Amino acid sequence: MAPRKERKPTKTNMRRKIANLNAKRLRACMFAKEEESTPINLTTSTSADPVVPSSECDVAPVELATPVRLVTSSQASESASKRKISLFESEPAPSADLPTTIIDLSTIAALYCGVLCPYCKCPGLQLCHNKRRDKSLAVYLELWCSICQININAAYTSKKILTGQSFEVNRKAVITGLTAGLGHAGLMKLCEGLGMPSMHKKTYADHFDNISKTTDGVKDNILNQSRQKVVDYYRREEPGAFDEDGVLNIGVSYDGTWAKRGHTSKIGAGAVIEIMTGLVIDFHVMSLYCQLCASVGERLRQQNPAAYAEWLQVHKTTGKCTKNYEGSSGGMEVAGALKMWGRSLDYGVRYTTFVGDGDTKTFSALVEKSPYGTDHTISKEECVNHVSKRLNTALRNLVSSMSKQNVRLGGNKKGSLSAPKIGLLQSYYTKAVRSFNSSTEEMAKAIWASFFHSISTKELPQHQYCPAGEESWCWYQRALMTGPVDPTLHDRQHSTFLNSDVAPYVRKVYERLTDSSLLSRCLLGKTQNCNESLHSVIWDKCPKHTFSGLKRVSFGVTLAVGEYNMGSSASHLFFPAVGCIVTSATTSLGHKRDTERIKRAEKAHSVPEKKRREARKLAQQRAQQAATTAEGGPSYVAGGF
Repeated sequence: MAPRKERKPTKTNMRRKIANLNAKRLRACMFAKEEESTPINLTTSTSADPVVPSSECDVAPVELATPVRLVTSSQASESASKRKISLFESEPAPSADLPTTIIDLSTIAALYCGVLCPYCKCPGLQLCHNKRRDKSLAVYLELWCSICQININAAYTSKKILTGQSFEVNRKAVITGLTAGLGHAGLMKLCEGLGMPSMHKKTYADHFDNISKTTDGVKDNILNQSRQKVVDYYRREEPGAFDEDGVLNIGVSYDGTWAKRGHTSKIGAGAVIEIMTGLVIDFHVMSLYCQLCASVGERLRQQNPAAYAEWLQVHKTTGKCTKNYEGSSGGMEVAGALKMWGRSLDYGVRYTTFVGDGDTKTFSALVEKSPYGTDHTISKEECVNHVSKRLNTALRNLVSSMSKQNVRLGGNKKGSLSAPKIGLLQSYYTKAVRSFNSSTEEMAKAIWASFFHSISTKELPQHQYCPAGEESWCWYQRALMTGPVDPTLHDRQHSTFLNSDVAPYVRKVYERLTDSSLLSRCLLGKTQNCNESLHSVIWDKCPKHTFSGLKRVSFGVTLAVGEYNMGSSASHLFFPAVGCIVTSATTSLGHKRDTERIKRAEKAHSVPEKKRREARKLAQQRAQQAATTAEGGPSYVAGGF
């Protein structure tokens, strides 16, 4: 009898897997009480005239099968930073040694004034600085006797690296500067302010070339450790995710980022993040520019095409060409995905669930390419944040398109679609999508509840679908808890009110964005926040306002991914790779930096802090809307005045 084959991973299995994990991480779930109500039917009819509009708002209320209940999103027991860093072992602290520090040499020179000369036995030793023998930041010091004029001893202020003749302080200065996002110019400014010797541009370039040669090795080290942690997690928590051939099927979040704002960047990168552990397990940096090709190669091509062809072949075979991508800047994200999905099996993993934003053709390109064959398809889950942004974009486009047809939906008229009001509607839509992820029906009910909340009037309140209780986001339901509601509250509290002229147009947008096929891709409740967080770390290492080549960006991405996954210990991996020693002071300060990072993340992850941020954001949006109304409408519109 043939052995029974394991079931292939499906989208349903992936959702069940994530639900099981979330259940283990929960501290508490907060459920609002279900209000007693007569069951009515929720239908968003697709017929030409689904319901008869009421005379007050010209929009008929959608009937709900069950009263909407507000369920807050589940809170994980720890922050993502703490969860990721805790997966890796702490860096062992080396034996205690003297720390590296910045010293005013005049204070050290005073220590030698009372020291006896070993030759004449008289006090008066002098510490002298021999500038001619300085090696950038490594200063050459000589100890002279002022009486017998003998050079007693001499030494540099830094030892040499283990693998060459360069001084450790210079190599570490370049690495640390790159870690902080400083290039040669930034390092010069730092030396200028501290009154220290500077480093020549060519010396800096030599050090950077030696560092960049180690980037691939450190990258492999970081990613191999991260992949192993992912495999260990699934062996412990979800052993059924492995196929019979040992390949691990996982869900990942993927997004691209560019070194320049807009879609004309010469450098771009894409990263794959495993959605359960939050670890980056692969990335790819792309460049469509090579400085030598653009300068030397172009000049040679114009003068001697035959010599240029020979030069180009040597240039590429020796690995000096930094151009590794052909195409448009916008296509880098798609090319990076095809590259990483194509090599995933080499690492024993298969990316079967894709969490994306829908901004590019990445998913359609993966489906067309089918890197895993017909037996293993790739399913897509939408980023919840990007789905909610579609409402903002759709409403702004609605105002713009209708104004061209002489239909004014925006402006400062009461109930119109102003920019701050669109932001508030997006916030309610986002909250509904995130909170009600058990089924598409509940999610659609919550979204429609926010719509009818917005079109309610004092003559026809339609807050019966809003969540009840003192903690409700609906001001009407909160007021009901204290007694009869003052009808004038609609005029004073209704910051998202939509008048009868605007409501029919907005309803069509809501009908499109509550489509079951769209909401079904949001049930995992996943976002690309992890990718956006990684992008901010990357461009902190390589600021966008200055141009960086492929080597610099590759180093920055490797360092950013390492710190994102492992903490400060990742940046310390570069030191032994270039022949430098990791001191006890470096390790101690790295642990302190990780502790501060976790402390900030834990605070931001707490429920009270999340509520404060949400309240602060809504207050700012309402204040902006009130200020715009008081000023008689928008004061700035591109080309509008």
